[in-house]
Amino acid sequence: MLDLAAEITDYIAGERGAVPRGDVITWIMRDASAGAMFSVATSEQWGVAIDEAIKRGLLIASDGSVRVAPVIKEPQVAQLSLF
Repeated sequence: MLDLAAEITDYIAGERGAVPRGDVITWIMRDASAGAMFSVATSEQWGVAIDEAIKRGLLIASDGSVRVAPVIKEPQVAQLSLF
């Protein structure tokens, strides 16, 4: 089964900063039809994929734009040896 939410997240990750939601859908549909590595889907399916990616925490939406959610790594505790 295709994971369009992951695909749209990967696509947006190539951009710098937030991009308008409608532009992202247009761009990925254009690239998919040109034989790029992205799935061919309708604009409605890509819209649902963006919503799913937002629900999963992969993307952040604000003011009609979307961007990749920052990855926050947990600090690693260094184990100190006694000897």
